[in-house]
Amino acid sequence: MSSFREYKPVDGETPILTAGGVFTRFPFYYGWVNVVIAAMAMVITLAGSDQGLGLITESLLQDLHIDKLHWSTIALCAALLGALFVFPTGKLIDRFGSRVVLTCILIPLGLAVIGLSRTTSIGQLWVAAISASILGQSALSIASMALVGKWFGRRISLAMGVYSILVVIGFIIAFTVFGAAIPKYGWRTAWQTFGCVILFGVAPLGWVAVRATPGCVGLSGEFEKETGTQVVGMTCSEALRTPAFWLFDLSSAFFGMLLGGIMLFYESILQERGFGAHTRDLVLVIQTAAGLIASFLGGWAGMRWSLGKLMALAMALPAGALVLLANISSQTGVIVYAVTMGIAGALVTVIFFSIWSHAYGQAHLGKIQGVAQGLCIVAGAFGPRVLAQVHVITGLYAPAFLAYAALSAGLGVWAWLVPIPRGIRN
Repeated sequence: MSSFREYKPVDGETPILTAGGVFTRFPFYYGWVNVVIAAMAMVITLAGSDQGLGLITESLLQDLHIDKLHWSTIALCAALLGALFVFPTGKLIDRFGSRVVLTCILIPLGLAVIGLSRTTSIGQLWVAAISASILGQSALSIASMALVGKWFGRRISLAMGVYSILVVIGFIIAFTVFGAAIPKYGWRTAWQTFGCVILFGVAPLGWVAVRATPGCVGLSGEFEKETGTQVVGMTCSEALRTPAFWLFDLSSAFFGMLLGGIMLFYESILQERGFGAHTRDLVLVIQTAAGLIASFLGGWAGMRWSLGKLMALAMALPAGALVLLANISSQTGVIVYAVTMGIAGALVTVIFFSIWSHAYGQAHLGKIQGVAQGLCIVAGAFGPRVLAQVHVITGLYAPAFLAYAALSAGLGVWAWLVPIPRGIRN
């Protein structure tokens, strides 16, 4: 078992209470506090993501008098530059702890969001958008996942299922609030308020409530309770040499790429199949509802089934759904497609959040998640462009969907067969 390393408390988060301290007297496992704050942090990644910036795009472009092509170039560069920062962020989390790194991300992110709300030139826009992407979409997403992964062992899938549900609910609330505030108060006021909430609300809350690991508060982690030993785990380089790492990362990156393209062009895709704009809204509602239910079921199933087999199911579902989307012609087909993709998306999300701690332990979790997230960010950035290019060449979206369906099925077969390591030693 020489490929495993003992886990020790990070230098930036030394134990602050003994086993008789207040944290042991909580009526619930304190890791659930981290789950809630981690979900809040993931919702805040909207400040630097395509989905979040999409809320202010039209108003921003009109205000600054720039075209969509220029803005898409900024967004692509921001996403690619952000992907470069996920690995060092993970390394810093392993070195200094989630609490320190989370706070150090949230403070400048809040300032970047406020800066974006006050931008008046193209140069300022480039700086503010790239800063928000690096800190929000990239660094904060890694910190958010590590908040949960460093605390849970056997129940990691359940914890990530709950986390996913809270994130979806948070996104719904955020989109609803900003959807109402931006037309009423203007994008600058809404985004400045968002920055102030991050800077003066969530950042202090994270510093006060978050703890990096159970050992930092004198508690035994779930892995220790299971095995009676310290948690151990593979290094990042060791994890990269396992087929399982590439299976789960490539599957998640692939799904993010195809979903990113579909989400951006949903209205156009459905119009090609003869449906109106209202059908897009129906699909989004159904996908969200199906995803909420599937997130909890996926977390429950992950505690009882092999995550490889669960990923095989998660890849089989979009394979069928994409074939349906390429040939869809009825409202019933639309509903079946939306439910299937909602379930698949929830399963992929829960598995992606769970697998790294489950398979590789917690000692180097930040670096491992950082590498995995980097590939997903890059794939997601190119997803819309790939789909758009296929449409330009063929005049249809269907060829891309059929190719994606074949690739998804192949990944599902690989997932069924791949061996999964465990980062635990008895």
